[in-house]
Amino acid sequence: MGTGLGEGGRFNLRVVQGGRTVQGPVGEQRRDVMIVDDEEISRELLASVIKRLDCPFVKVHEFADPGAALSFAQDHPVDLGLIDLHLGSDQMDGLQLVDRIRGETPYGGGFSAILITADTEPMVVYEATRHGVEAVMEKAVNLYELALRCCALLRLPPPEA
Repeated sequence: MGTGLGEGGRFNLRVVQGGRTVQGPVGEQRRDVMIVDDEEISRELLASVIKRLDCPFVKVHEFADPGAALSFAQDHPVDLGLIDLHLGSDQMDGLQLVDRIRGETPYGGGFSAILITADTEPMVVYEATRHGVEAVMEKAVNLYELALRCCALLRLPPPEA
């Protein structure tokens, strides 16, 4: 990505949304991605897609429990969530988690979400759209398409094919 140098070869420190200090070239700022899925292998696979974007300013946070994810989002700005619809939790499903992050957290206004699901019912897409989810992807996820969508939502250059 960048060289670590800003304009004129200077290294820049900036404080961005949420009080996070980011070190790097002008125009680059930290982006936090939340992965919420009750299946460990799914979390690992989704995290590997984000990590392969090779952007030092993207930080991945993984959660099996939607309550823990919501608690994290209370104190940390999260730019993008890759969230499973059926979280194996009586607390909430993926759409309820998206709603709660956007409505109950101080940084929820800038939160984008991609819903990941094995549920092929047409109502899933309708409900996700009604909840303002930016994309719905069906398991088994096309990893390249997921990477492209993540780059678009995080405003990163697309990965090479």
